[in-house]
Amino acid sequence: MQSREPEACEQLRHCTSILPENGEAHFLLGLSLLRCGQILEARSELDKTVLLEPDHEDALAFDGFLWIIEADDLLTTPPKLAGYRHAAVLLRRALELNPVNELASEWFRLTEKQLSESPSRATRHRRPKNGTTNSRSNCSSGLGSPRFQQNTLPRRCGSVRHSQTSGF
Repeated sequence: MQSREPEACEQLRHCTSILPENGEAHFLLGLSLLRCGQILEARSELDKTVLLEPDHEDALAFDGFLWIIEADDLLTTPPKLAGYRHAAVLLRRALELNPVNELASEWFRLTEKQLSESPSRATRHRRPKNGTTNSRSNCSSGLGSPRFQQNTLPRRCGSVRHSQTSGF
């Protein structure tokens, strides 16, 4: 069966152009873009949702998820930890809004585990003896890397289940 997700993306883009202040439209577009593998665009739409609706628990959870993915792809420790910290803030807020949000809860546990296993602050900020910086610290995040598989996205957010075959 052929996916109708690209068609859903176009319809939702049209909705957000007509109703740019509608946070739910931006959220649904963000999810659809995630399922199409358009990670950066999805991130932008989820960010818009959180700006328009700061208490949108699912947008907070999925935005936290994208921060985890980005942190996992970073090669240097300080930016990786900053990504996990930001993900923890978003996911904690989603859990404050809905303590039984299973996705936010699972992703929050993963984030906390990564932060608890991180090296001490003293070792994270060391510079090489020659005074240069680590050239890998400026690398891009690689959200489009093969490690991020489209099928890793759950089809469930909050209390709403999305069909595997239809757009929404």
